[in-house]
Amino acid sequence: RMCSEKIVCKWAIHLLCRSNYRSEIARRGIKSSGDHPMATLLLVDDHPDLSDVIGELLLMNGHKVQKCVSGEEAVEKLQSVQPDAIVTDQRLPGMSGVDLCRRVRSDPALADIPVIVCSADDSCSHEVERAGADEFWLKGSERLFDGIARLDTLLQQFKAMRGISSDGQ
Repeated sequence: RMCSEKIVCKWAIHLLCRSNYRSEIARRGIKSSGDHPMATLLLVDDHPDLSDVIGELLLMNGHKVQKCVSGEEAVEKLQSVQPDAIVTDQRLPGMSGVDLCRRVRSDPALADIPVIVCSADDSCSHEVERAGADEFWLKGSERLFDGIARLDTLLQQFKAMRGISSDGQ
């Protein structure tokens, strides 16, 4: 875990320092905040640097981001706030991202909320899929940009299931 966190931290620092950061976001189809109504996302990650990078990308895509540092904190927050989607790290202290996904899927009031699990370890993608996650995003990879670009489609599907129009009505 420590080795992969160091690699991802280096990637995050590199990403933030790149002069073409905003052009990469535009090239990948990630929208600016004025392009669509904001969604509320619950971001669960115990690593502050990575949480800041992913949170910044989501904010740049026009979403409101609420952060938690553990699965247990996320479960507690879900009692009072129902986000449009949950983006969680797989490896968390205590309850893992997969366990959080299973908990969400087992609660009828939360079961249809899109859950995206992130990890620096590509080998856990099958476990993430079996837990019922809607997406797996690989941290420290260009695939993270692609996942964020697909997020709007995932949110539109969620709203359609709930009978909510694109303007939030």
